[in-house]
Parts: sequence; structure tokens; C-alpha cells
Amino acid sequence: TDTEWTLFSRLVVGADGRFSTVRHAAGIDPCQTESWLRLVWFKLPRGTVERPELARVEPGGVLGYIPLSGNVQVLALVGDDEYDELRAQGIEALHRRVVAVDPALRPALEAYLDDFDQCSVLAPDPGISEEWVRECVRYLGA
Repeated sequence: TDTEWTLFSRLVVGADGRFSTVRHAAGIDPCQTESWLRLVWFKLPRGTVERPELARVEPGGVLGYIPLSGNVQVLALVGDDEYDELRAQGIEALHRRVVAVDPALRPALEAYLDDFDQCSVLAPDPGISEEWVRECVRYLGA
């Protein structure tokens, strides 16, 4: 937006994600490194996925489940070097990978996940900053 804000505070806590505007404004280096994995995530209707756990780790892979209102976000971990090949093989390859971890998802995948265009890919590049606190942070706009 074109709105400029000036905030005055004794304490500013930046909890605004890995691309933190607050951290950037404070000049704190996130020390990010490239990750060796990718998270392929997609949404399925809430009633099609009923999992009390938030993650499953099986010999076939790793899945995460994030319940949202009306949907469940399903995250599949794939190696950075595997994603392009998986996508080239088509959505059925992703179905097979997910079903190898959670066979109960097969009907929902077949009914609701038709194309990689319904998926998002996240590179969770980790970072451990050497500095977490600055004496004063002045945040001027977005």
C-alpha cells in the first residue's frame, strides 16, 4: 500500500514470518541458507481428511496436516532435486507419494487434486540469526 505509518513503542516484537518486515527494518540479518527440501502443499476439503495428528512420518515419506476453516492443508516433503521430476511425471506421481504415507487420502486425492496447478511449493530456507535484539527499532511504512 501507499500508506506510511510511524509507530512509537518501548518494545517491538517481530513475529511477521520468515520475510519479516520488522527484522529487515531493524537491519537484522536472517542468515538464511538454502534448503535441501521443498514442501509441496495443497488443500483438501475438511471432511475428507480427519487426522488427529499434525504430521505423519512413514518409510514412504513425511506429510503434514494443517486444519483450516473448511479445508485441510496437506504438506508433502520432497527433496529439492526430486520436485521437477515429480512434476514431470504428473499429478498421479504426487498421489502415489502421498498415499505411500497416508493410504486413507487416496479417495480425496482422486476427487479433489487434479493438477499441480492446485499445489504450491515452498522452499523452507532455514536461518539462524546471530542477532535477535536491537536496542531500538523504528518502523517506517510498508
